[in-house]
Amino acid sequence: MQLFHSLLLLCLFKVTSAKYDPTKCEVCITFLTKFRATLDGLDNSVQSDHNKIDKELRKACKTTQPKDERFCWYIGATETSATGMTQIVTKPLSFHKPVEKICGDLYKKDSQICDLKYVDEPKKPDFGFAGENILRWRADSGFDPSSKVKAHVTTSQGYGNGQREKKIDLKTVNIKKLKVKELKKILEQHGQDCKGCTEKSEYVRKVEAIAASQGRTEL
Repeated sequence: MQLFHSLLLLCLFKVTSAKYDPTKCEVCITFLTKFRATLDGLDNSVQSDHNKIDKELRKACKTTQPKDERFCWYIGATETSATGMTQIVTKPLSFHKPVEKICGDLYKKDSQICDLKYVDEPKKPDFGFAGENILRWRADSGFDPSSKVKAHVTTSQGYGNGQREKKIDLKTVNIKKLKVKELKKILEQHGQDCKGCTEKSEYVRKVEAIAASQGRTEL
């Protein structure tokens, strides 16, 4: 029995250690890459001192991006954090350790670090009672009007008259001319919101910040 437990623990260790994948640790790597770029613009005395880097990290964590805030909370860089792991970030940064390896170290402490994504996976549509009736009717009748059913399903998904919503290109669109409803939709698609916003200009600024992060220079 003891041998079985030992083998089980060994297998679990191998599975756990093999799980870290830098390509799936989006928020951690993106945030730390941007933060390192900020440090590169500071004096060498800051870049080589992990205590000073810690102060800069806490400043950077005062952000309006929900996923970044959650990441900062995990590593203990916010006032409400329950644990403190900032030294796992700040000390390696002081000697220029690659951010991918830093995120790997964080993953070993808390695997949820790599569960954070800037855009959540799309949810499968729930057609409810109406959708169930369509499927039941098709099964009972043996009739398969695929084109008509698809058109009905598309409308049921909330696309109005059966046409999908147009995707707004933030690199070219005139953001100031967008409606508040469209601005809110863009924020939602990027995992953000605008709590407390009452003026259209506030929504515009938030969306312009997203456009700038995607490389747009003229707003």
